[in-house]
Amino acid sequence: MLRTWTGFLIGVISVIIISSVVNIGVSYMLDAPFFWRDVTMESLAIMGASLYFYGRLQKGLIRSTRILLTLTCFYAAAEILSTPYLMWISPKPLGWWLLADLSVFFLVMLPLHFFILSNTERRLIMEQVLEEQEQLNRSLFEQNADGVFYVDLNGLFVNVNKAGCELTGYEPEELIGQPFLPFFVDEYKEYTVERFLATKNGEPQRFETAFQQKSGTVTDIVVTSFPTVISCEVVGVYAIVKDVTHQKTVERSLIESESRYRRLVEFIPEAFAVWVQGRITYINQAGLSLLGAQSSDQVLGKHVFEIIRPDYHKLVEQRMTVKPEGEINPLTEMHLVRLDGEIRDIDVVSIHMNYMGESALFAMYRDVTETKAAIAQINHMAYHDELTGLPNRRLLESRLSEAIHRSKLHGHRTALVYVDLDRFKWVNDTLSHEMGDLLLTLVSQRLLSSVHDQDMVARLGGDEFVIIMEQVQDTAQITDTVQTIIERLGLPFQLGDNEMRLSCSIGITIYPDDGPDGETLMKNADAALYRVKEMGKNGYSFFTADLQEKLARKMRLEFGLRRALEQNEFILYYQPQVDANTREMIGVEALIRWEHPELGRISPADFIPVAEETGLIIPIGDWVLREACRQNKRWQDEGFRPIKVGVNLSANQFKQSDLVDKIKLALKETGLDPHYLDLEITESIAMQDVETVIAKLCELRELGVHISIDDFGTGYSSMAYLKRFPIHTIKVAQQFVRDLTTDPDDKVIVASVVAMAKSMKLDVLAEGVETPEQLEFLRQLTCDHIQGYVFSRPLPAVDVPGFFRDFGM
Repeated sequence: MLRTWTGFLIGVISVIIISSVVNIGVSYMLDAPFFWRDVTMESLAIMGASLYFYGRLQKGLIRSTRILLTLTCFYAAAEILSTPYLMWISPKPLGWWLLADLSVFFLVMLPLHFFILSNTERRLIMEQVLEEQEQLNRSLFEQNADGVFYVDLNGLFVNVNKAGCELTGYEPEELIGQPFLPFFVDEYKEYTVERFLATKNGEPQRFETAFQQKSGTVTDIVVTSFPTVISCEVVGVYAIVKDVTHQKTVERSLIESESRYRRLVEFIPEAFAVWVQGRITYINQAGLSLLGAQSSDQVLGKHVFEIIRPDYHKLVEQRMTVKPEGEINPLTEMHLVRLDGEIRDIDVVSIHMNYMGESALFAMYRDVTETKAAIAQINHMAYHDELTGLPNRRLLESRLSEAIHRSKLHGHRTALVYVDLDRFKWVNDTLSHEMGDLLLTLVSQRLLSSVHDQDMVARLGGDEFVIIMEQVQDTAQITDTVQTIIERLGLPFQLGDNEMRLSCSIGITIYPDDGPDGETLMKNADAALYRVKEMGKNGYSFFTADLQEKLARKMRLEFGLRRALEQNEFILYYQPQVDANTREMIGVEALIRWEHPELGRISPADFIPVAEETGLIIPIGDWVLREACRQNKRWQDEGFRPIKVGVNLSANQFKQSDLVDKIKLALKETGLDPHYLDLEITESIAMQDVETVIAKLCELRELGVHISIDDFGTGYSSMAYLKRFPIHTIKVAQQFVRDLTTDPDDKVIVASVVAMAKSMKLDVLAEGVETPEQLEFLRQLTCDHIQGYVFSRPLPAVDVPGFFRDFGM
């Protein structure tokens, strides 16, 4: 601003001097007086001219100059109008002076003024345009989201914007004046220099490179460089730098993913192929193996009909129909024909996709030949006895229900024959379990040969068999079959070097006379069978009215059970469980007792079966669970070391859908930590519905409770299933421990169970240990825990604290 006004004053003085000299000269030549007013007015009229020569222009001053010019023009007009008069009335020199003055004004000063003003305005406009352009360039430079760098011809940084600083991690003063090359990664330096030199030669460049940030991080960038040209000469290089690290990372990931995908498709165990217009255009290694091909040349180009059996051609044709991309065909089972002619069962799932510009079907094959055979075998095992191959209890119940349904429809009778072998345990104990298994196999064969083709023979377990006879006309038909069974089973059996004869006891029920459903028929047949055993075995008996008395006794027992729940007649006894090595008590098993007000103490063996049959085992089991948890928490509150309390779950209890919720509620109400509750289920329960059992056991284990398999070895569990059970402890059945020191077979069985449990990282507890010899043998087998009379018989709750104290707890 100071410069502007200084220039203005200098201009005014200069113009005044010039105007004065001109006026004085003209006045002298014309011999006319000198009028300062003319000098002043003309000087003011053109004083804006000085702005052209000195300082920066201001719009306000230009406007002032225009006003002064207008006033001067008015003044000149007044002089023009007055000139004739002045020339007439005034002396001659004055008139000529006026004429000369006007001539100078119009011919010299006024054109000069217009020229200066016009040039001044043009310069102002140009400077404004240049200033706006400079601001625009500055804005593009500073506000650019990408880094912008200006480098001179020597490769030194001249300027850098904010984004460039953020990109590099350096401050401007750390970059300006520094060569750009050291900031780039070594492997890219030579290439970057080549691009820089090309830009210096006037060729804009766009290239990818990488540099190292101040933090040491290597950043992938894309550089767009172009020369800065002034007066047709390159004076520097501008570079716009974009961070593409993320993009490059994504690109590398995509490349890696594609590579992995190709390797995956090539080496996955599933066969994979692409069909285009029904012909194989791609197949992976697994697909070649499935077809029995050595190389893809043997398969590529083959029509799919050549490798699929004709039965499925119509279905395959439907699958190959062009459909929208991405549509998936459902899983389909087909028969595939290998190159060697072998037929394989396969599962096929396919999806419609584009392949190399053509509509194609991407198909994945899975060879399920062995799987189907295994499933068939598993299904057979699930519904058939592993030893004899006969239908098991599960299949028997299903077939019996079907037979009863047919009897209802057609009005005929169905007989159920319950067969139990006499003295079979003696065979096991005397001749070995191996001979016992052989005998069961031979018995099953004789039973099959004794019945009609439409009759069904099943093995319930142990030495019990059931026969279903449909369309029975009279009892004589049943009697003939039963007599045949007794006679054939009475024939000698050759068991190795031994020959033995066998008898059996048979109970018979008839639908609809002896029961409306399978469960009742089985129960009544069992009652008839036990009457035969009571009468000396080796015979048969139909269910009759006198057996109703036994059922009536069961009813009285059932009524007493209901009252026992209401009158609190049940009590719990607790049998200690002891560590085999340290002899510390690690837990107790809760055992229910019934103190009947009239009959005294009733054995669980008498009332538990009735409770299970009637469903009363559910409320009784709920009571046992709550009472055992409550008592264990009471011992802990009295200061005794926390131990687990074992509670047996019956099959009916375990089937409850709300079992887990009941256990949670019992723990919550009593305040017992779940870790101190041990739930015991029998081996037979575990194998009733394996998948359901596993799911429920997993829920219980997640709850935190301990899970044990009780009476292990008495059921028919499979090792394949057992390893899937989320259990903690295996309890060896008492019947194997009883003769442990005298029966070699029992020794082998117990040793095998212990070894198996150890290999599965499970604890082992032996039940029914009564002698020191048994205890010592179990300790040598590394059995973990002991339960039995060798340490203590079951104790009432009030006596357990004494056992705590005796064992230092």
